[in-house]
Amino acid sequence: MEYFFDDDGNLIRETTRNEAGDLDRLGDQPAVIDYCPKTGVAKRWEWWRDQKPHRDGDKPAIYEIYPETGQERGRAYYKNGKAHTEENEVTAVRYTERGTYISRSFSIAGRRHRTDGPALETYNRDTGELERAQYFLMGKEVEPF
Repeated sequence: MEYFFDDDGNLIRETTRNEAGDLDRLGDQPAVIDYCPKTGVAKRWEWWRDQKPHRDGDKPAIYEIYPETGQERGRAYYKNGKAHTEENEVTAVRYTERGTYISRSFSIAGRRHRTDGPALETYNRDTGELERAQYFLMGKEVEPF
């Protein structure tokens, strides 16, 4: 493991690499953990395989919280370095401190894709209302359906 500290000596990141020096960690353990320097609380976890974000099963490869509250900040699903979930399941989501959406995206094999709604949604941080919706099928933007 490698540990990284800020100028005040606070732990800000730890990483795990395999024998080849690539970000990687055996088992279902994160290869990168970022910490809030003020509190020491872990705030972001990243799972990597062969130098690419990756996590098996129906689990996010990147997961973040707001360290002050523990509230989820966001998560993203990757397979072999590409944003990926099953069809019409959210691939990446970001939340405000209040728990309302900032954005949601849907992808398969690294291409934005959704057949039952917009593949990219952006929300107003203050009101939580949907501001922009973009539709994609296998990475190509299409007209709303």
